Amino acid sequence: MAQFSLGDLYARGTDVVTDTNAALRHWEEAAQQDHPCAQMSIALVYVNGDTGFRDFEHGIYWCRRAAKSGYPKAQYNLGLIYANSPPRFQDLEAAKSWMEKAAKAGLAAAQYALSRFFERDLISEVEPGESLKWLRKAADQGYAKAQTNLGVAYANGEGVAENDIEAVKWFRLAADQGDADAQAFLGGMYSQGEGVPQNDVMAYVWFSVSAAQGHENARGNRDIISERLTAEQRAKGQEIATRCFESGFKDCK
Repeated sequence: MAQFSLGDLYARGTDVVTDTNAALRHWEEAAQQDHPCAQMSIALVYVNGDTGFRDFEHGIYWCRRAAKSGYPKAQYNLGLIYANSPPRFQDLEAAKSWMEKAAKAGLAAAQYALSRFFERDLISEVEPGESLKWLRKAADQGYAKAQTNLGVAYANGEGVAENDIEAVKWFRLAADQGDADAQAFLGGMYSQGEGVPQNDVMAYVWFSVSAAQGHENARGNRDIISERLTAEQRAKGQEIATRCFESGFKDCK
């Protein structure tokens, strides 16, 4: 719909000066014609305070309209709003209900959020294994944070039999997508020889690319590993790490 697209241009500042109020005007025209993307966009503007103050009442109103139309992204965002709003608007049961609708529709972000919801025991009467079930569904879809957390579950034996090889598999999948936590975990597996042959050079590589993204623990571990390397090994590790980072984590061997 043209009005939604115009609003998107103003929101992004594409070929026009960024203007949130202009974006809202165009989105509201589309929203009144039941355009779910426009309705969700309005909701996020209000909830995020992009107009200068946060308006949860109007944010929830517009997000509910979009969610009720069956739009999974709106259902997911409505779940987040209900979960993270101030006490007056917070409703954890509603949050779980809307996240579950989006998760069942196949939205990986919702599946991951739902797994975290269950893991943190935010609601009562959770079936055993629910967190891991949704975590695996998100991980199987390639959602990097879910892959990292599934790797942690296998590394620690949380809800599954401990399996370092399986942990490395999931850490690597997330690390290849640029997840700094997964990269740091993968560096740790190489450092300890867990799930992979012990290799200080590769530990240095993964700690380095994680550190380059601001991961403080990885930076400290990289410096510790560096002291165990010869000058030749360190140079090799730096060369691989640079190539890995510059290739968008596609060439890391």
